[in-house]
Amino acid sequence: MRILVDADTIVEILLNRSGIVEKIESLWSLLEERQIEAYLSDIGVDKIRSLAERITDPISAHEIVSTIQSRFRICPVDEMILQEVRLSALEDYESAVEVSCALAVDIGAIVTHRPSDFARADLSIVSVGDLKQRQHYQRLCDLKAMTNSAPSDVFIGDGTTATLHESALIDLDCDFALYSEPDMK
Repeated sequence: MRILVDADTIVEILLNRSGIVEKIESLWSLLEERQIEAYLSDIGVDKIRSLAERITDPISAHEIVSTIQSRFRICPVDEMILQEVRLSALEDYESAVEVSCALAVDIGAIVTHRPSDFARADLSIVSVGDLKQRQHYQRLCDLKAMTNSAPSDVFIGDGTTATLHESALIDLDCDFALYSEPDMK
């Protein structure tokens, strides 16, 4: 699953704001388990770097940014993306940049702690608190799409495999899924 993470969500982690950090832990666990491919805009990385330099010493700030760059792919903000931002219906500039970045690299969802910032976005917006559950349902929907009438061996994630029968997924409604993978034709 590919997502773009709202940079303000990472800022909340750095500021260690109560109530937010607990919700964001699921994002970190999914990143560490490599169950998601996460992106940040390069403007978001600059924002994180600027804050890290203000709240820590230079060595710690460098380590924070290096960790982020090792866990996230960076979406460059170029002239074309800035043109899209100018035309965006979103009121918040940084949110418009993130939506334009996500659309430019065919990412179907943005994960944020403040979905209201993206109310007029043209793609799925997922609350960071709902990410783990939505990722699980997306995985089930992906499995449903992969299985035909024949049983399939699937990797569970804890080092084991199981035989999955289509009947186990037949009633699963995938219309709510996080997003559909882009068609690779």
